[in-house]
Amino acid sequence: MTKDLPTPINEIIDPRDVVLLQYAYSDVSAFALGLKVQRLLAKFAIFFGPSINDSSLRHAMLAYTAAFAPISSGYERMEYHSNLTCQELREKTSATLSEADLFAVCLLIYLSCWYNHLFKFRLHLHGFLTIMKELIAQATTNAAANPYFIFWPLTCELIQEGSQRVSRANSLVLEFYSTSRQILGQQTLADRAIWQWHLHSRR
Repeated sequence: MTKDLPTPINEIIDPRDVVLLQYAYSDVSAFALGLKVQRLLAKFAIFFGPSINDSSLRHAMLAYTAAFAPISSGYERMEYHSNLTCQELREKTSATLSEADLFAVCLLIYLSCWYNHLFKFRLHLHGFLTIMKELIAQATTNAAANPYFIFWPLTCELIQEGSQRVSRANSLVLEFYSTSRQILGQQTLADRAIWQWHLHSRR
């Protein structure tokens, strides 16, 4: 990975953000970011390019990494990229939404769980379900054939795990669990084994 990571519009990412992305993709970040999330971010680098071609997901990844990386300025940098993520998402339409936006909101939800922020948790959770429903409605082929779909159950699992940190979130989590199961269907052990293999494989 080069020091300068060009964005899709041929601009150069802020050097501080390059360092954060490089840190997120490295195995040494697994302890700070959490192994499951770190592996997911590394997979995003493969699917969306190391500079993360979708800006909402790039800013969400930077927000999450900034919150936990010992090399960042912490909360201030996290808030900066979280706000940029929300700004990017507000500009999306039903026609321009993508899986990258779904994954971006997942990371924002996970952050709100760590900071025990009920309002943001509620707001982002609603956004996550809205995007998920919209993407399913727009699907013209079997969702299982979508290369990104394999990570949808993982995002739901991360949200459910993180929600245990949020006070007074029980009713929201139950609603989320019920709705996500309706959308994704009943997950089998075989399904879980497949996405776990994808997550931990180096390809």
